[in-house]
Amino acid sequence: MISFGEKLQTLRKAKGISQDQLALHLNVSRQAISKWKLGSSLPEVENIIEISRFFDTSIDYLLKDDLQDKEEAENKAKKTGAALSSSVLLRLSTAFIVIGLLISFSTWYDHQTSEAIVNGMIVQIVGAVLYGIGKMLAKPNTILFIPLLNILLMTLIPASVLANLLSGDPLAPYPTEKKAILTFVFLVFVVLGISYIFIGNRRVKKEQV
Repeated sequence: MISFGEKLQTLRKAKGISQDQLALHLNVSRQAISKWKLGSSLPEVENIIEISRFFDTSIDYLLKDDLQDKEEAENKAKKTGAALSSSVLLRLSTAFIVIGLLISFSTWYDHQTSEAIVNGMIVQIVGAVLYGIGKMLAKPNTILFIPLLNILLMTLIPASVLANLLSGDPLAPYPTEKKAILTFVFLVFVVLGISYIFIGNRRVKKEQV
């Protein structure tokens, strides 16, 4: 892209005038002309209008590329900020989900109450919310194992509770008997399989749009 300073220099040379003569015509200092030329600053609106008249060219021609560069830089900065926020939130979400598991396991080991399961799942729900926010800010091509990892971690406690119930064993955040373990593994694989298909289909649809 051609900057304002480059356009101004080309117009000035085509008209056969020096920087001093242009500065005198615009009633500005020679240093101001030099700054415009180097791109370290842009002229005020009144000067832009006068430059447009003096060189018989449009204001849009003089400024368009510089404005586009500014907009592109701002958009790039916003995207970079969103990507960083997304990365932090996705990592936090996984951390909360893991912490929820640890809370359930450690509390159950000490007290063996249903509160251990509930408290751990509440922390995991916070992690799921953080993941949802991070996913909205993330690029469409977020690595597939990240959502699958979070789904796996969040499935462990509910799958364990359900597996124990189906096997006639007491509630626990992990399978307690062999039969419960087999049921637990089956449930986890079913959830992961469905999640993989669902996430894969959504990704394909986004890429097609």
